[in-house]
Amino acid sequence: MQDVETARNSDGSYNQTGRKFTKDNYSTEEHGIAERVDERDAVLYGQWFDAELEAARGARDAVIRNHNERVINTATSISYSNTLTEIGGGTAKWTDEGNATPVDNVTEARIAVRNRCGIVPDTGVVEWEIFEYLRQNKQILDNIRYWTGDDPKKSAINASVVARALGLRELIVAESMKNTSNQNDSSATLDSQWPEDKFLLFQGQSHLIQNSNQKCI
Repeated sequence: MQDVETARNSDGSYNQTGRKFTKDNYSTEEHGIAERVDERDAVLYGQWFDAELEAARGARDAVIRNHNERVINTATSISYSNTLTEIGGGTAKWTDEGNATPVDNVTEARIAVRNRCGIVPDTGVVEWEIFEYLRQNKQILDNIRYWTGDDPKKSAINASVVARALGLRELIVAESMKNTSNQNDSSATLDSQWPEDKFLLFQGQSHLIQNSNQKCI
């Protein structure tokens, strides 16, 4: 991103530049889970469901849920991640539909990311319950009214519409839940996997692939 001299030299040549690669390392690990299927139970409950198929579904769900948890913990532990109350300098929480200013908050956060690393984030991640509040947020609704000239119905306000109002290409709504109670407990204690007080900004995959389309002027 540094300035270089690009003018043609008198002998017809151009100045040369290059890239320097450095060494690094990484490690990998495998994850899996096994769920035992008792033959007696498979026969006993076979008229209602396929025990092996249900075990496979449960094992797959456990692996995916564990992967989600590791990714979420990594993403939300970044030291420069802001909570919803911190974005915009301590403005109203996004659950306050009448006073919260998520459009301003996201704009300030995008500017902060660009000033730090030169990349303009175009994708956001938000927890499902917070997203439901955003669908009724006054600042977002005002933006939608400006586009359409009509009062929008909540049923028509999806993630794409909210993303546009926030100045983003895409908004990912994290809907997954987890049971935080002990395995032997008779009742479940449900909680969101994605924390309600975190909004993540990053540059999406399509933008990385088509980086040459990024406007400079």
